[in-house]
Amino acid sequence: MSGFFGLLQRRGPSPDTVLCQQLLEAQAYRGPDHSNAWCEAHAALGHSLLATTAELGREPQPFRQHHGGAVISADVRLDNRAELGTRLGLTKSALPQMGDAQLILEAWQRWGEECPQYLLGDFAFTLWDPQRQILFGARDHLGIKPFYYHLSNELCMTASDTLTLLAHPAISTALNEYRIADFFFDAMEAADLSSTFYNSLQRLPPAHSISVDMHRVRRLCYWQPQPDMSCSRMSQQDADDAFIAVLQQAVACRLPSSNAAGILLSGGVDSALVTGVAAGLNEAGTALSPTTYSAISGDRNCGETSAISTLQQQLNLPAKVLPLEQEQQVPDLSFAPFMASCEPFDMSMTLVRRLYSAAAQNNQRVLLDGVEGDLPHSLLTDYPASLLLQGSYLSAWREALGLQHNHFNGYNSLAKTLRQSLLPGLIPKPLRR
Repeated sequence: MSGFFGLLQRRGPSPDTVLCQQLLEAQAYRGPDHSNAWCEAHAALGHSLLATTAELGREPQPFRQHHGGAVISADVRLDNRAELGTRLGLTKSALPQMGDAQLILEAWQRWGEECPQYLLGDFAFTLWDPQRQILFGARDHLGIKPFYYHLSNELCMTASDTLTLLAHPAISTALNEYRIADFFFDAMEAADLSSTFYNSLQRLPPAHSISVDMHRVRRLCYWQPQPDMSCSRMSQQDADDAFIAVLQQAVACRLPSSNAAGILLSGGVDSALVTGVAAGLNEAGTALSPTTYSAISGDRNCGETSAISTLQQQLNLPAKVLPLEQEQQVPDLSFAPFMASCEPFDMSMTLVRRLYSAAAQNNQRVLLDGVEGDLPHSLLTDYPASLLLQGSYLSAWREALGLQHNHFNGYNSLAKTLRQSLLPGLIPKPLRR
């Protein structure tokens, strides 16, 4: 992921090039390809590039718009470029010449603070509009790209990570003990999507935007998932076909037009499905041959190792394997800056990090994996609690009983299931905060 920062000095001295360089150095680990900063009275933006798409490589950031003068710094991959270009009235010849960040600026000029709802992809960005005197930022629908910020009467600063924010001399490093307690108590984890481990910093929740000027702050939720009830009337075959079609689009969007992509292949269903779809796209006529990265056990009875070997033989993709015994012997420090700068989530997954490092050493810029596919299965008890918080008590009770009957029956008592799934939802929001 590339790195960005944005800064609005609401009171006090304006930012200068020395400060911008200091902030760029703090986020240098996110962008090995190119870094640059832009600043004027009251505002500054910086960007550190990791080029994962052709559009990013052609578009130096921070990018300044010729008409209007707005400036943007973004960590972005847009998946609906053609649709967005049509909405904006761009010609087919003009669109390929524009990068994703420039497209976001065009959307800003057209729709203002409503522009994020027209974007599809993974993105986090900050822009400065000198005409409106507004610093505006947004985070993608599911929060794939990180977005942190500091806000006070004197200063508003946004960034991809906490390391960059804490490099600003005016921002305190005092720890937030409540967030630490939240992290260690599973029933409270994810109760608050805004707090961080520092009192002076906040996270922008997924599908949210923030708009700051000299006197006002606006935080908006621009999207919420809306279930499509027509899906409940689909046959199983139609539902399977629709899912595969969406998955093929998603994988195609994330595979760059070169062999700079890899796939983390375990013996599970999620990564195997992604790998199979990518191989199918390859057979359909693209010139891609993504390399798979796997951890192989020396134990012949290991089911995951057997599944990995079988799939690699069937798909005939380039493969890199890491012996599990080697993973136990070699410490991995390559992700130390990332671990120090972000909210921890599964950071104990040393094996996954070793595979990421192997891909990086093989010059892979994009690595697809199936890690997120585990979330719907590992967060089952979150849904009844969220229903309670919304006041849907009967639905929450039914969902909790459904969990016991369909998932936990046989190895979890009913009392334990009810406690796990309903107790977090009974804690009032003010008390959670």
